[in-house]
Amino acid sequence: MQEIKHIVAIDIGSNNIQMVIAKEYAGRLIIVEHQTQQINLALGLDDERRLSSTVIESAITCLREFSFA
Repeated sequence: MQEIKHIVAIDIGSNNIQMVIAKEYAGRLIIVEHQTQQINLALGLDDERRLSSTVIESAITCLREFSFA
């Protein structure tokens, strides 16, 4: 029996955080889960380009929700 490998990728951008879970089967990747949440990290930047605690907390909450996918 062939072992099925899963690959997870998380893309944290200035507007969205995306997660893709794929499985490898017969040399191909098949997407089994894809989630996107709009977080707008860029809107949480101050004059010194530091993220506000509010937007950081939103990103952490999003990643926690992804962990239950």
